[in-house]
Amino acid sequence: MLVFGITSNVIVSDGVFASESVRGIQFCQASYHLPAQKWRMISLPCKPPSDANTVRDIFGDDISGSYGSDWVIYSYESNALASYKKQVLDSVLVQGKGYWIISTLDEVTLDFPQKSQQTPVSAACVSMTGCFDIPIVAGSSGSKWNLLGHPVLSPDTAISDLRVVTDTATSPNDCGDDTGCTMDEAEEDGVLHNRFWAYADSGVEGYFSLGGSDRLEAWMGVWAAALPGAAGKQPHLLIPIGHNTYPPSYFPDSKRYSSNWQPAPERNVLAPEFLNSIIDFDTQKSVWRLGGDDLEMGSKVSHPNGNGTIAEVNAQHFYSRTTVTNKNETFAIGAGRGGHAALWRLSDKQLVAWVPTAAFAADNQQWQILWDKNDSGVYWYTEGNKLKRVQLNLETLSVQNNEIWDTFPSYQYIAFGPGEGDFSDNGQRLVLAGSTSETTQNFDIISYEVELRKRVAIKPILASNDFILDWAGVDPSGQYVVFNRPSQGRSTWVLPFDLRGGERLLYRHMKHSDFVVDSQGESWLVFGHYQGVFATKLSDPLLKRVWPTAINVGNPANYPDAVINTFANFDLS
Repeated sequence: MLVFGITSNVIVSDGVFASESVRGIQFCQASYHLPAQKWRMISLPCKPPSDANTVRDIFGDDISGSYGSDWVIYSYESNALASYKKQVLDSVLVQGKGYWIISTLDEVTLDFPQKSQQTPVSAACVSMTGCFDIPIVAGSSGSKWNLLGHPVLSPDTAISDLRVVTDTATSPNDCGDDTGCTMDEAEEDGVLHNRFWAYADSGVEGYFSLGGSDRLEAWMGVWAAALPGAAGKQPHLLIPIGHNTYPPSYFPDSKRYSSNWQPAPERNVLAPEFLNSIIDFDTQKSVWRLGGDDLEMGSKVSHPNGNGTIAEVNAQHFYSRTTVTNKNETFAIGAGRGGHAALWRLSDKQLVAWVPTAAFAADNQQWQILWDKNDSGVYWYTEGNKLKRVQLNLETLSVQNNEIWDTFPSYQYIAFGPGEGDFSDNGQRLVLAGSTSETTQNFDIISYEVELRKRVAIKPILASNDFILDWAGVDPSGQYVVFNRPSQGRSTWVLPFDLRGGERLLYRHMKHSDFVVDSQGESWLVFGHYQGVFATKLSDPLLKRVWPTAINVGNPANYPDAVINTFANFDLS
């Protein structure tokens, strides 16, 4: 269940479930109409579970009759024999391959086993979301036909978005470099024909070709012709995954991609009705509106202080470093105002209760609520100078305990971040911002050990020095504190969690960003910019553009007046 906040509405995208894993497993369901007595060339747009990936597991419950006589599936083996191969019931079907299938008795609807996943990313390419890698079989004595499958459920993939890569250089376009070749360039280099052939499933049946701006659709199988120049070069076809993919002319790089960015098409998107859904243009998933105005929400569950105290901010949440969902993604919570916040149950998309928050927020940043990292029934909020912990019974939708976890007597109020903070991934560390007055711009950054109820260190951020604090937070590993100052060119800084030593500049002229952790456990801060997507490492002064072309930019501290703003001092070629 992908849940995010948009102004006064909390939105749920149905049909895709992000699990608790680091990468986020996404479940996938798709259906296909197979007419009776008609051969169809298909593919797998979802990845079936490893324990349910055979012909029997995937389609055996969809088609009646005896396998081999009433229905059957064939693959095409692009080996020396170059022949069709009948699949047996225990044959494993894989994404990226095409298959012929027929049902002689009845028309049927094909679907996938439960817990099938969305297509995994298996290669880096000119897509910010990665690619699916399909190996191509090539031969030296003429074209070698490969029966391939489009492995993506949504969106359709433009053939101009595909890339062909080889393990050695080709000429003149060099499909062996980091970005590979377009389909047209691959044909010019004698690697792969620039068109596919699919089988028409409506009207006059027969083959038709696809190329250029034509699009590969879900469930589509296609023939691809490897050319003699691919022999010995291990060619692969890279199919971009996700919605953040663009044709080559869109990239703002020098050399191969020299054109300007193109505007996205305008969408006239209407909000769903309260506790109802619409179908999203791009994902074709159900999008639900959970939040509403005082009349809508109060009519569902009356506010304890009267429905007139319900405000739009009750359904708002702050930025991507936090989440509106609890640990097991069964409930979502709004921001706190008027002493209570809205609680939604996600299984049936219902407003089910109002739960306690700060009665009188000393600052609007005290509206923020954080779910506990380890207990799905626990959330945290700040009230005045107190840090409070709430234990819910999610079965009875009641409050079991609302305790003062800690008090900070030196401050009039404290807040998470303020307003954009979160726990470390293990839930043990937190960054608070404390202020002695509602009107002052002075803040203290407080690094805090949660279980120990311990203030590790305090760092003043003084408005008199023109160092006003916008936000502060702990990174996922709990090793660093990152904070942003609106002055000094909207600068973002990092220092150790114990706040010892001087802070180090990460970048300027950017505000919103998000933490990620790489495969080595290193924390990075990632942000978007008109030149691409950038990441800066927290442990050392490395700024890196990760898309569209991965390059090291250098140490941003060397360019205090131009970092990220103009790139005037950086070679981005």
